[in-house]
Amino acid sequence: ALADACAEKRGKLVSRRERDEKRLRASSLVYGEIEFASFASTLAKIRDVFGKPGAGASGAAGVMQAPFADVFYDLGSGAGRPVVAAAALHPFARCVGVELLHGLVEASRDAAAVFAAGPDPPRGRPDVAFFEADATDLGAHDWAAAADVVFANSTCFDDALMEAVAARAARLRRGAFFVTLTRPLPSRHFAVLDSELYQMSWGGATVYLQQKISAAADSDPEDEAA
Repeated sequence: ALADACAEKRGKLVSRRERDEKRLRASSLVYGEIEFASFASTLAKIRDVFGKPGAGASGAAGVMQAPFADVFYDLGSGAGRPVVAAAALHPFARCVGVELLHGLVEASRDAAAVFAAGPDPPRGRPDVAFFEADATDLGAHDWAAAADVVFANSTCFDDALMEAVAARAARLRRGAFFVTLTRPLPSRHFAVLDSELYQMSWGGATVYLQQKISAAADSDPEDEAA
């Protein structure tokens, strides 16, 4: 049932219908899904390597080291697959999706309900939530104030959107992780720790694993204006 709720076919159908009805043509709204194994491998790299206490900018406590200590966000969360996958793979305190299209938010909430009704993951069940908002509008939902691990399926993001997301991501705490597809964030506030080609629903995509290396107060004035 959960696989059906998060099915790529359903997400594509819902996305295409709403984009056609609202005449939305932005390339960033083109639908695509991660593969579970690739996503699991990326989270494992944070937990087992880069997020270890004292590693990089991860700090004394590390990232993804203790149950219910960190918050996961997906920007442009589609039908909810990465959020639900994150909740199943690791005991985050909260797993949250931010999505612009109303129909996909509704589909995501259906997936969350199926997940909530299923068996508990081995290490505990995180809170799962989805919000209908523009991820670049922190006034609508301020993910940068709360997130420890952020994912964005950015393959179809144009330069302007990548720059806008990077400017908001500059407000993340030092040590937070940001995962993008196809290209890294254009930001001096992040270091690329790992890049690897994985298969996704549409073909191969390079997954960039980045860590915030500056404090949240270090964001540039020109970034804030993006």
